[in-house]
Amino acid sequence: MQRRAFVVTLGSYGDVYPFLKISAILKELGFEVIFFANGYFERDAKSCALSFQSISPASDYEELLKKARPPHLFELGDLLAEYLVLRPLEETYVKIAQLQPSSDDVLVIHPLALGGRLIADSYHVPTIGCQLSPYGIPSVYDPAHLLPALDLSWLPHWLLRFGILQAYSYIDRRILSSLNAFCRSIGVPEIVSVYPWVLNCDTVLGLFPDWFASQAPDWPKQILTCNFPLFEEAQSVKIPFELNEFLDDGDPPVIFTQGTPNAQAEAFFEAAAEVCNTLGLRGLFLAPKLQSEVTQCASHVIYCPMAPLELLIPRCKAVVHHGGIGTSARALHGGRPQVIVPWGVDQFDNARRIEKLGVGISISLRFFFRKRLKLTLERVL
Repeated sequence: MQRRAFVVTLGSYGDVYPFLKISAILKELGFEVIFFANGYFERDAKSCALSFQSISPASDYEELLKKARPPHLFELGDLLAEYLVLRPLEETYVKIAQLQPSSDDVLVIHPLALGGRLIADSYHVPTIGCQLSPYGIPSVYDPAHLLPALDLSWLPHWLLRFGILQAYSYIDRRILSSLNAFCRSIGVPEIVSVYPWVLNCDTVLGLFPDWFASQAPDWPKQILTCNFPLFEEAQSVKIPFELNEFLDDGDPPVIFTQGTPNAQAEAFFEAAAEVCNTLGLRGLFLAPKLQSEVTQCASHVIYCPMAPLELLIPRCKAVVHHGGIGTSARALHGGRPQVIVPWGVDQFDNARRIEKLGVGISISLRFFFRKRLKLTLERVL
């Protein structure tokens, strides 16, 4: 009998693509893969010939994109807790439970997929919890950067441990009450603290190589790391004809993107257009939505909502981006210098690691951004 793998992910394309790659590997290993995600990503899953189950409506994801204002980090945290963690919780649990999971199956889950984590406890399914970046694994020996230029490594370990406990408390205040109410409704023991429980899987797989972040002495013993699971976007997204013509018609451009979750990045792209004009660069702007006048104020700039990075990066000079782990990994794989403009979550920490490797420079969107972007781009080029 063919073993089943229940793959559960939440978030944006940067969260979904690595799990599509993992699903392809599981299929090669002979598993029947059932892919659980927001309905917005059904087309992408089906383009990979995966059985798909929606755990929240596409309208939830679209609503989150409209509401999210990346610079407002605490507000963003509340939105992520509601839309990505709590809303899909019951649907995830119910849909997997209906498939009668057992110890012969395997769960592969995103750290926010708490419904999947409850299945592991309720049905004793072997579980691999995936951490997309080192940021998700707390350590006093290699503390994550939470904000620009905020290096905590000089602090004593006792103070860093206190900070980690405060971070756990912050998560618990937003999630634990609703999570435990659901636990009571299905008759499973209540959770004491969300994040230690999330990390307590049979295996925790860090989806990044040791040279990007080596294992710290205080990481859980069940953590393994691997190469970046680079999904070939061209399976579900094609390069538009106009973009291909643009790429063939001149010098390699600089790619500018702030990630698919950041639909409110007008200031970033306005500055990028001005810098392209000043430096005489060709620019490729990747964004889900963009005001047309932004590209009109720069010659030799083209806009595209989405295109496969694995095909674009080898044809560009540099990548200016937000520091999402997926874009960072693609730029590393393509061997192109990076300018990172982080706005939240794991991006400040990813930017710090890129700088440490000597292949990119991080700058802030605030404080003379246009001038700094120009100087930094000149430097990396």
